[in-house]
Amino acid sequence: MDYADPEQLEQFLLARVREKTEKDKLDLKRELKGWDRPPDKAAQMNIVRLVNAFANTSSDEYDDHGFLIFGADKADGDITADVPVLRTKGEDKLHAEIGQRLEGYLYPVPQFEIYRFERNGLTWGAMVIKPMRQGPSIFITEYDGLKVGDWRVRKLARAAQPTSDDYRRMQQGWTRPLEQRIRELEREVAGYKGELRAREEAFTPALKIEPAERSFLLKHRDAAVRKNTKVFEAELELQSLASSMHEHPRTKQIHADRAERTRKLGETKTAFPMDENFIKVRLKSVLEQVMPAHVIV
Repeated sequence: MDYADPEQLEQFLLARVREKTEKDKLDLKRELKGWDRPPDKAAQMNIVRLVNAFANTSSDEYDDHGFLIFGADKADGDITADVPVLRTKGEDKLHAEIGQRLEGYLYPVPQFEIYRFERNGLTWGAMVIKPMRQGPSIFITEYDGLKVGDWRVRKLARAAQPTSDDYRRMQQGWTRPLEQRIRELEREVAGYKGELRAREEAFTPALKIEPAERSFLLKHRDAAVRKNTKVFEAELELQSLASSMHEHPRTKQIHADRAERTRKLGETKTAFPMDENFIKVRLKSVLEQVMPAHVIV
């Protein structure tokens, strides 16, 4: 249930009205008094008391949201009263005025929203009090027997003084969103695992291997392993032979002869700065003196 969706919320509230029952987090009123002209402070403080009690009451029902429905009584079973202040002031202005009154008497200030609806030519609405996540909302200003530091809860659809059990239930309520989110993530993970298994089954055909076939496959697997091992050993042997050839005396002599030829070639270029053909002829003559004839290309 998305209580922030006006369409879903309207149907939810109408269903509660038809139940004709008030609960710890649900109250029905035919009017929204105190916010017309002139303002009625006593009526406004009645809303402040209700909001304080709703916010401080922890309940598994309605996802711990509280609802003040205006335009119906619990005996009506339907919207039967017009609430003109919702129409004349609108949700935003009414939200600001109620919020200002709450700020003067409560801390932390409970979070809430105002919604307006139309039904059978009547304007009605609701005040949705969100779950309290910052400890009890207490009175910071005295009023009519309420002292600074006092707070109220709802029991049997009536305001009541809190007990240690109420405070403990409130603490448990603080962790409820985290627990709910953990359950959601666990469901998501389970869904991903199921999807992964389904894809594996779709793209990987099931193989039924008989004992004889299994023996055949294992035999060829072992042969392949041995073959790869032999290839690796042969590569190591070739590397060893290459290293030995590099250190062989004959190989060293070949490198020395090559270096000597390169040196003499450089001296020849310096001593005979002739044309290219003359240099080639002279170079061949020098090479014939230091290398066998069949080596010269």
